[in-house]
Amino acid sequence: MSSSTRRSRTEPVDSNRPRVQLGSVGLSPGEKVRWQAAAGGRWRSGVALHLEHDGSLEVRDANGALRSLRLERVQVRRAGKAASGCWEPLTDRMARAEQLSLL
Repeated sequence: MSSSTRRSRTEPVDSNRPRVQLGSVGLSPGEKVRWQAAAGGRWRSGVALHLEHDGSLEVRDANGALRSLRLERVQVRRAGKAASGCWEPLTDRMARAEQLSLL
């Protein structure tokens, strides 16, 4: 790719492209997530923003930086009082059928 066709980092992203909804993977915008940069490394936390067109999850970390992570690397908090503080892989939540709330 030539340098004239590459988009600069300061160029705005095309806002006309529709974004994929987080609900399709069992998340909601602003939900807390965590991931490891390397296997066995420390856990980093952030909030889910949206799904990218390539299927990755865009996350804003604690320092305000944006990151795109593969869904297999992300963990989310389990629902319910008894499971507070417990994390599960996002892929497990995606595979589980959950009943929708009525209200």
